[in-house]
Amino acid sequence: MHSLKRLASVLFSLIATAMHATPQNPIFAMSYGFSDHSIAERIEFLAEVGYNGIGGFVHNKKTLEEFRQTIQHPLVASGQFRVYGVYMPLNLERDDALPIVQSVLELGHSQNAPIWLALQNPNVTEEATVNFTQAVCDLAAKFDTEVILYPHDRHYILDVEDSITIIKKVARPNLYTSLQLPHELRAGNAHRLSEVVELASPYSKLATVSGANLPGNYTPGSRDWSDVVQDLATSQYDVESWIQLLKDSNYSGPLGYNNWKIPEDTEEHHRKTIGLLNLYLSR
Repeated sequence: MHSLKRLASVLFSLIATAMHATPQNPIFAMSYGFSDHSIAERIEFLAEVGYNGIGGFVHNKKTLEEFRQTIQHPLVASGQFRVYGVYMPLNLERDDALPIVQSVLELGHSQNAPIWLALQNPNVTEEATVNFTQAVCDLAAKFDTEVILYPHDRHYILDVEDSITIIKKVARPNLYTSLQLPHELRAGNAHRLSEVVELASPYSKLATVSGANLPGNYTPGSRDWSDVVQDLATSQYDVESWIQLLKDSNYSGPLGYNNWKIPEDTEEHHRKTIGLLNLYLSR
């Protein structure tokens, strides 16, 4: 009963917001910041406080089932709350890599949920990377779905410039990339982000943001992400400058918040974050 009441409240809130909305980038939160919430709870909470969607996350059978529940939730099924990308960190050498992509496409294509592809193997050949990405794109094309590359420290594609190289070699019309602040900082691009955003502009479909340390205080290769994934409110790095670069480039796509290992109450954190993101986007 409580869930039904919250869902009704969320629906009313969404309608009221849509009637008075001003155009800006849709805002979504990554799903892995909600391990203490059920799928329904995270969707309904995020929608209630003003997020437009969520980032899916699939890499095994358990997370595939969570994605199924996400797609079937009434707010998502009705199109009022979007899955802006399904983050898939994949090992190219896994026998089930393409089958799990197929499963995600079968579930998500009705909601236009793009595959957000992170290629985990840092030491594979370029040929193997290109061939695998072509296979993913060709599979996605059967479902009229986009594939968006996810540059990631310690992976084959480290930053957006690496991804552009792969996009050109893969040569598929449904392949794009994403501008991700934490990984651009880890890749050593803190002092040339304006150039990076300009180069990536024709290829970018998603962008992400998080708080971070000041330049010169990053730890490439580390599994501790606290240098580049922090609360926006306490960030030493000027997060608003990153958002301004996106605005200056006329980027109009979704903006995702990277919420890995939140150090405080999940709901309070995301209320505060949506307020800051709306402020930065409106100025």
